[in-house]
Amino acid sequence: MPIRIDFRKDGGILAEVTGKLRAKDLIGLNDSLYDNPEHIRAIRCQICDLTGVTEVDVPSEEMARLAQQDTQAADANPNMLIALVGNRDLTFGLARMWEAHAAGPELETVVFRRRDEAERWICGKLEDAAQTPGPPASQPMDARSRPGSSRCAEETVQRRGPARFRE
Repeated sequence: MPIRIDFRKDGGILAEVTGKLRAKDLIGLNDSLYDNPEHIRAIRCQICDLTGVTEVDVPSEEMARLAQQDTQAADANPNMLIALVGNRDLTFGLARMWEAHAAGPELETVVFRRRDEAERWICGKLEDAAQTPGPPASQPMDARSRPGSSRCAEETVQRRGPARFRE
């Protein structure tokens, strides 16, 4: 299963999954994203796009394990947002299973059928966070990526396949 990862200047991550979806690949992706607390705190949001998936080999117990990785990361970064996108019934249902396991006050997640919906949700949440008084979010939002700008969710630092998070 190829996974293309875009690390964005505003701390966003886009993971596009194509081909056969396997649990070990998703767990490996999370292992690389969450390899240390400093990297976790730098993540503002994630979109995992499953619209290119053609086959699924992910047992339900592995979905619980994936959700546990994400909720543990949220302990280090409670401001992190995660959106999953599944346009087919199977991938949408799998993403909803993950969401049910990840549900809790420590992690804000939503599952969508289209990526543009996920991007709008992320942009809206980041805008709300930028306008809410109180302690600052884990990273300041780059003015170029504010909602209302055509650049929201488009600024990319690097495009790469499965790799360690390094800047």
